[in-house]
Amino acid sequence: EFLRELRKLIGVRDFSGFIRLWNRTLQPNRLVWQAVNLLRMNSFLQGVISNINETQAEYIEKVLACGRIIEFRPRIYSYRERVLKPDPLIYRLALHRANEEYRLSEEILPEECVFVDDRIENVEAARGCGWHAIHHNPVFVTGTLYRLAELGVKI
Repeated sequence: EFLRELRKLIGVRDFSGFIRLWNRTLQPNRLVWQAVNLLRMNSFLQGVISNINETQAEYIEKVLACGRIIEFRPRIYSYRERVLKPDPLIYRLALHRANEEYRLSEEILPEECVFVDDRIENVEAARGCGWHAIHHNPVFVTGTLYRLAELGVKI
């Protein structure tokens, strides 16, 4: 939608240069990735819920995260699901898919999930669905790690 509207506004058909520049604005936070790796090593299940478009998803999966994000299950991308955060449906869908994919002896319950996001409206929506939720400040990652520790998540 964004590119379609931009094409109308400026009359440009080829956005390959723009897309390359746009993707370069996406940078991994090394401290966050260290925490993600430690969580995985400690057997925490990890998934993704993202309001992302196809171009960004492809870049993130193949380039930015060195293919590692494909290890997250489920990966709920708004462009695929046709639902955006903070719609409660996206959280219910993520939990349903996690239960399908992991097929544990007991169903994963909302109160066993922790959602981390930098947008407060998404955090509040997850809480409204019964999840624990942390409002993440990208410049203060240790605050997020502290909140995880308060929930009993040891990294």
